[in-house]
Amino acid sequence: MTKANGAQEKARQTVVFLGPVASYTHAAALQRFSKTGYELRPVTTIEDIFAAVADSTADRGVVPFENSTNGIVPATLDLFANASGKYGELEVIGEEYVAVNHCIVGLASGSIPHDAAKPNLSYITTLYSHPQAWGQCTKFLSANLAKAEHVDTSSTSRAAELVSVGKDPVIAAISSALAAKHYKLDVLADSIQNTSNNTTRFLIIRRNSTSSPGKPRSDAGSDNDGTGWKTLISFTVPHTTPGALADCLAVFKAHDLNLTGFHTRPFSSQVDGGEAAWRYIFFAEFGGRRGESSVDDAFQELLGVAESGRWLGSWEEGTAKG
Repeated sequence: MTKANGAQEKARQTVVFLGPVASYTHAAALQRFSKTGYELRPVTTIEDIFAAVADSTADRGVVPFENSTNGIVPATLDLFANASGKYGELEVIGEEYVAVNHCIVGLASGSIPHDAAKPNLSYITTLYSHPQAWGQCTKFLSANLAKAEHVDTSSTSRAAELVSVGKDPVIAAISSALAAKHYKLDVLADSIQNTSNNTTRFLIIRRNSTSSPGKPRSDAGSDNDGTGWKTLISFTVPHTTPGALADCLAVFKAHDLNLTGFHTRPFSSQVDGGEAAWRYIFFAEFGGRRGESSVDDAFQELLGVAESGRWLGSWEEGTAKG
């Protein structure tokens, strides 16, 4: 390898995504990082993405965050909650929207005519897919595959891969046409999602470039009005204090910040030396960006009324597909 080639190779940034190849997360990664300066690498789980970015074996990560039909991806939120303490230095820097067109993919039965437009799937006994896909395809599944066993996999492309390896016609997967092509499977039924504009939003993460989460980034621009930008934060409240959550939410209204998303997840915390259950962490997504006075002031005020709070990132708003 020449010195010049070595410098070019070193300059390439690694982007990890939920694999294997041909997953919807792979599509989001290709959409965002199509330049030659990036090396795209599949990993097995969403936590693998967080871990690779946290330990700097990857420069960026692409994680599924929310689906227009089935809502938030719990595994991603749980990792942003950072209960393990491993991922506190990560931040969101972007988003990508990918139109999701689910298919039933597998091996066509030789005894039943193969017609993806009018499928006869009575011979299928087992379906593989990612947990999010089940909720996105309930109508088709109840009408055509009500008796098939559901088996969760780490991604829809992993489901297709397992079917291709097993080579059993009674086992199929909910996956994409791209995955079917990649793994040499038949598309047994097309467009099985509940809605035609089924879309998944993916977030781009990296290691935090600032030492203080509450401090505005130097490139944010204090005069920016936040138009076209989003911010994500997390916070907890003292659960025994009446009105604690209301006090936190009032901060956003006081600073004229529009909440565009609000989610909650169970979160274990230490109380009197022990671990307390039935406590929660809240995630607030709103218009605006770090460096805008209303956003920075609101975050500092929130820290004064919440039990704890963490800045998870500001990024330029993406464009929804479909």
